[in-house]
Amino acid sequence: MTFKNQPSFNLIKNWASGLRIKTLGAALSPIFVAGCYSYSINKNIIFLKLVFAVLSALCIQIGTNFINDAFDFKKGTDRSDRLGPKRLAQSGFASFRAVLNVGLFFMILAVAFGIPLVFWGGWPIFLIGLVSIFMGYSYTAGPFSLAYRGWGDLFVIIFFGLVAVMGIEYLLNQKVTVIGFLLGMATGFLATTLIAINNLRDHEADKRSGRQTIPVRWGVRGAKKEIYFLFIVPLLFSIGLAIYFNCINFLMPALVGFWVIKLIRQISKTQPSEIYNAFLAKAGKIQLAWSFLMGISFLLCSR
Repeated sequence: MTFKNQPSFNLIKNWASGLRIKTLGAALSPIFVAGCYSYSINKNIIFLKLVFAVLSALCIQIGTNFINDAFDFKKGTDRSDRLGPKRLAQSGFASFRAVLNVGLFFMILAVAFGIPLVFWGGWPIFLIGLVSIFMGYSYTAGPFSLAYRGWGDLFVIIFFGLVAVMGIEYLLNQKVTVIGFLLGMATGFLATTLIAINNLRDHEADKRSGRQTIPVRWGVRGAKKEIYFLFIVPLLFSIGLAIYFNCINFLMPALVGFWVIKLIRQISKTQPSEIYNAFLAKAGKIQLAWSFLMGISFLLCSR
């Protein structure tokens, strides 16, 4: 590894920044929601399965973050004038190879934590894990990287929504349901707000590097409409659950609508700039709050 001579504290701080801790809720939220939903159906679930699922999912996301850091620098997307937080390779703190190796190490850890899950869940869980790791690597790496071809948003909806929620549901209850599918969609939409806001902030740099994100393809106005849609659908879903199950507790997740409306107004009035870093943090908090309240709603309404 190559890095500048710095005090030990700064060394740890800089490498820790590569974890992108504020984004890890995207991996934890669907597991929490799916775990609560599964428990509402079957009170005899094995909680150790959730522990290994959390560890494996976190390692996949962290590995993807480091690999993204490395290849965005190599492909010229992350430059000195980027509006977002400084990255390891882009800032010159670490080499491309060092950052990539750390990413691959976390992917190996994800495999190790996933082995018990395969014994519990069989070939469907093995397939989910294999595809998740491959797609995590291919998000920015390789000649057909998803993020550079405009498939990043769909990737998040599928793997941080549908696959995560329905995978946990199958792991715990050996079945998937329509509610699980819809819950996965709603959870995936909120996770996608993070990448949508991130891409809108960076759309000029992405355009220069040839990265065909939604804002590059649809323009700023179209990208903002996508963000509004991604925020609103999960709120409507919680209202729909309250009606379907005749349980008022499902209205609790809709309470984050007050934050959503405020953030939508801020985004609508603001051109992409560094202030979108603050919007990104707010979107992350909204996702965590909605997921927590949704999970609690399933537990309360199952009594």
